[in-house]
Amino acid sequence: MMTQVCIAGYIPKLLCLRDLYECLPYGIDTSASRRKKQTPARQIHQIKLLLRRMGCKKTMSPAESLSASTRIILGTLIFSLALLVLAGGWTIPYTFESFSILYKFGMEKTYLRSGKIIGITTAVLVFFQVILASRFIIFEQVFSVKRLLSLHRINGMAIAFLVICHPLLIKASENFTPYTFEKKYYPEFLGIALLAVLLLLSLTAIFRNYFKLPYAKWVLLHRFTATLALLMMPAHILFVSESFKSGIPLKAALVIFSLNLLMIIRVWLRKHLQKAQQAAVHKKI
Repeated sequence: MMTQVCIAGYIPKLLCLRDLYECLPYGIDTSASRRKKQTPARQIHQIKLLLRRMGCKKTMSPAESLSASTRIILGTLIFSLALLVLAGGWTIPYTFESFSILYKFGMEKTYLRSGKIIGITTAVLVFFQVILASRFIIFEQVFSVKRLLSLHRINGMAIAFLVICHPLLIKASENFTPYTFEKKYYPEFLGIALLAVLLLLSLTAIFRNYFKLPYAKWVLLHRFTATLALLMMPAHILFVSESFKSGIPLKAALVIFSLNLLMIIRVWLRKHLQKAQQAAVHKKI
């Protein structure tokens, strides 16, 4: 396995050896015989040479560009805002009750409301996941790339757990009565498909080494399934519950879905631009 060595003081987009995966063929010898003999110091030296050949100038690393006190203040504000968004979502099943909640009583009502809260939590965590994956400079400056990757993994595991609990609680409120194949249940069937996509997204990330997926192929699969999930999620949420038919919940959902779309477009454009830059460097070399 390739040793991951952070390169302090160089271009933020190329912070570690994994980020240089696609650049390796252009300047670093990756043959098995040479890799066994190389030390981390030698690897760093080779990467520095490659960065100079690519015309990268030495700059401050993201963690060095802000003082410790500034990072603590900004980090606290970001976490507080995230909790505020979550708390706002949790109030929707109480303040904007759907007809399905109004006509249920006892434990069935508790199951349904809990399932809706977990569903909203999952949608918000997916929104946070896209933010973490977008690698905005401000977040790298406040938390560092390593912490963002850790948060991304932990958040992904939480999404995988919640996405399983959500349909179980919803069906528990209906005594696990199966859906009939009718047009009116298409949001529910779309939700089942979304469940499968999110589980595929999470499980291939958590057990990538077990499935022996090459990093480059896994990244492509990860981005494709994430994009598919983000496209399916609005249709499920907006049409499965009356709570999101109008008012503040509808507007908030549309804002989040629009931001998700813009961020995923940014991720794909950034990927294509990096490939174009690498191709240009390859021609120069």
